[in-house]
Amino acid sequence: MNPTGKKFISLFLVLSVLSINCAYLNMGKARERPVVFFDYLVLEVTKLDGQIVTGHLIRIKDNFILLMDRAGKNVITSVADIEVIRIVSKSKIGKGAGIGGLLGGLIGGVAMGIAVATTDEDVAAIMVVPPAMLVGSLLGTVLGAFVAGFAEETKTFNISKMKDKKIQELLERLRTEALIWY
Repeated sequence: MNPTGKKFISLFLVLSVLSINCAYLNMGKARERPVVFFDYLVLEVTKLDGQIVTGHLIRIKDNFILLMDRAGKNVITSVADIEVIRIVSKSKIGKGAGIGGLLGGLIGGVAMGIAVATTDEDVAAIMVVPPAMLVGSLLGTVLGAFVAGFAEETKTFNISKMKDKKIQELLERLRTEALIWY
């Protein structure tokens, strides 16, 4: 291996060790910040007195709903005190942008590679394919985010007008989406 390659590998290893140490030192500080669960359901609960509580669904047990609000505080609400539960859909824009970017880059690279391979000109594929992948990735990212933005939906359930059996069915369904489901 040439000396330049050894220097890059050494630099990579040093930076890796430093980043691991920084992450380890910051672990205590990270626990002080509020926890945000991106993969779990967000509910907007309107109580009978008009108060609105919004937060991540942590647990449903014994006709009580436990939410974590944006400040990281737990909010417990009795189902008997709830008028409306609105399920706020998780944002899918980031996921759509990521998938769109990967697919766009792959499609752009493959398409340009096929185009270069079928021509008789002496064009280096290494010079043409990466820009095509970049353009495809950018277009895919924008398109993926756009499509995922329209895929979001919210559902509203008026608990005060539902029968007990329907309320229990709704709570069971929500329980499967909670952070703690047992």
